[in-house]
Amino acid sequence: MTEAEKTLRLENIQLRKQAHSYKSLHARALAKQQELEDQIEVLKAKVAELQKRLFGRKMERGCSSEAWLAKRGPRRCRGQQRGTRGHGRQPRTTLPMEEVVVQAPEGPVVSPGQPTIAQPMAKALWVLSGVVGKLGRERSL
Repeated sequence: MTEAEKTLRLENIQLRKQAHSYKSLHARALAKQQELEDQIEVLKAKVAELQKRLFGRKMERGCSSEAWLAKRGPRRCRGQQRGTRGHGRQPRTTLPMEEVVVQAPEGPVVSPGQPTIAQPMAKALWVLSGVVGKLGRERSL
């Protein structure tokens, strides 16, 4: 073999190595492109499903079939129902009862916001029945 043939052979080997490396790079690029396309398809499906949820037809509001209405049963109004007990004062039966006797004042009785009216209340006793609360204050019933 001559010198020119040797150099051509080495050059041929080197070019074949480059061709193999380019082929492997191309195969990797194609695999990555396919992977990205698959990911795009998944994301498009997800976007379509979310848009359908957000902008699509609402089943709860628009469905009026008899089967669904029969399954649901009668609707009750919200809030306090007729015939039920309301929120009122609760009797405090656990608190002690205390009777207090108070002597009526001797002088004239003055009503607030009214002109002075003199009414004799000669030695009347007022009996107040009250409940002693938590703070010891007396409340009239």
